[in-house]
Parts: sequence; C-alpha cells; structure tokens
Amino acid sequence: MSFISWKKCGRKFLAQTRKRLLSVHIIACGRLKKGPELTLISDYLDRYAKTGRSLGLGPVSVVEVEDKRGIGMVAEAELLRKAIPKGAITMIMDE
Repeated sequence: MSFISWKKCGRKFLAQTRKRLLSVHIIACGRLKKGPELTLISDYLDRYAKTGRSLGLGPVSVVEVEDKRGIGMVAEAELLRKAIPKGAITMIMDE
C-alpha cells in the first residue's frame, strides 16, 4: 500500500492552480455604508490582493445587489442567484 504525502499533493494542486487563478466573488444584498465594517473589509481585500496571487488566488470582485425594502427573501435570493457567475462553486453565508 502506498501513500501520497500532503506535500506532494499540495505542490501538484498549486501547480495546477497557478495555471488558472481562482476568482473570488463576494455577492451581497444591500450596500455597505461608510463605517468600521467598510474599513475592515477594505483592509482584508487589500491583504488578500497582496498575498493571494502567490497562492494562486485571483482578484476579488464585490457585487452588491439592490436591497429594496419589502421585496421579500425570495426576490432577494433571485437577485443574488442572477449575480453568481456561471460554473461558480457557491458558498452561502448569513450574518
């Protein structure tokens, strides 16, 4: 029985990933207002841009879909679904 070490698998993964950068899209319902949250997110995105490229991670795009009052969760979900790029692996997060 043979085992493949994590180092060997990791190198192979990085070699494949570097050929095509992984794109990250943050899609949110509503607009982020000026304040501490915006400062934190801006700082995080700057750090990601600086260190992500060496790890095979491409740029981050932030998409804010319109948050209309009273449209309901189903309508918001549809707006979010339409903003997801084709072929994307989706991770859904809530507050």
